[in-house]
Amino acid sequence: MHKILFSTIFMLFISIPLTLSAEMTGGDFTIYADVFSTIEDHVSSGGDYGLYGTSGEFGANMPTGGDYTLRAGFQAMDRENISLTLSTDALDLGTIAPAAISSSTLTATASTDYLYGYNITLIEDTDFQIATGHTIDDVADGSVTAGSEEYGIMTSGAAGQYNAADTAITATEKTIAEHASSIASQETNILFRASADQTKTRAGAYSHTVTFTATINL
Repeated sequence: MHKILFSTIFMLFISIPLTLSAEMTGGDFTIYADVFSTIEDHVSSGGDYGLYGTSGEFGANMPTGGDYTLRAGFQAMDRENISLTLSTDALDLGTIAPAAISSSTLTATASTDYLYGYNITLIEDTDFQIATGHTIDDVADGSVTAGSEEYGIMTSGAAGQYNAADTAITATEKTIAEHASSIASQETNILFRASADQTKTRAGAYSHTVTFTATINL
């Protein structure tokens, strides 16, 4: 039995901002927080917009409770929330035999309200290997092929970056999914595939840990 163990990193956690008014739009801009205040002061204007600052607001702090944080005040408003979930935290490729390709799939689901979107990277702690240190070679030609010793991944979905070819998992972070605007619950499937060489691949339980990281696009 050959297993790949996974861990997940969340660079930023999703929050639930509670606001007292709707967003303001005009021309080429959007302001995602209005004011609820006893005093307003006109700060600047130009084109189709006017920006108002406040000199005093009630409750302009960040109380928390349960699963929420209330961000009160114009300066506290943000739009850089991101979340990442994996459909499983472990995969089993089963028996890797020369006559066929062993495979298993997980789904990474990402959401962000950031205007420029997100990216998902992955990195391995070690090569795909057994206790003696023998490894299954990383795929290098774009395709895991039955009868050859190769291991890699392929993606599918609108954000996938390797939808047309297998690619290796390495000790350097690799971007496997990316989206250029805010989006909710976008799924990317990651297909893990391995094959064996009758004369080269040694028997044993192969494994490694792969870390997924989701960040906003800066």
